[in-house]
Amino acid sequence: MRARAAVGAVALASLLALAACTGSPGEEDSPTDQPSSGPSATAEPSAEPSAPAPSGSGTATPDDPDASATGPAFPADTSPDTSDPSVEAALYPTAVRAGAHDGYDRVVVELTGTGTPGWLAEYVDSASSQGAGDPIDLDGDAILSVAISGSTYPDPDAGDYYDGPARLDVGTEQIEELVYDGIFEGVSLVFLGVDEEAPFRVFALENPTRVVIDVRDDD
Repeated sequence: MRARAAVGAVALASLLALAACTGSPGEEDSPTDQPSSGPSATAEPSAEPSAPAPSGSGTATPDDPDASATGPAFPADTSPDTSDPSVEAALYPTAVRAGAHDGYDRVVVELTGTGTPGWLAEYVDSASSQGAGDPIDLDGDAILSVAISGSTYPDPDAGDYYDGPARLDVGTEQIEELVYDGIFEGVSLVFLGVDEEAPFRVFALENPTRVVIDVRDDD
């Protein structure tokens, strides 16, 4: 009996020692250096897409990222200016801006898509919307129409197309007002209300694609 009791005591002592070494269940079996199933703490959140600007009226932005762009010499008269788009051109406006420069005022229509744009720029007696033909009133004593060809309708889900304002109160030396009439049958149409029928030049820039309209200011 004493021998059996001694054996039992030794076995009990061994079990208690083993329990002290291994600790409570779950401590070492649940490692803390494993990555969680969620996103990493160092991952940056994706940027929220910006909503398109509302349609309506507005003023021209004072920022002019195209200030250093130089174009051809101004013509001696006010004859129409034309250029053909590339065959594969499929472009639509993403921004419209205007600004004053030494000797001229500038309007820039920024585009995205494929190919190179064309245009027909000319002074007209009156302005009217494409398709419907509704009259468009502009401030100024003359109207410069700029029809950008090689245009296409944007994907409405893309979110990068120009959605306003349709009318810009420019107020530079020559350009009083600008109206963007949208896209119709491959043409993006812009009207400029100017102080007088002054010489103008139109040219294209790349990276990004832009159509630049400069109206000479001799004051």
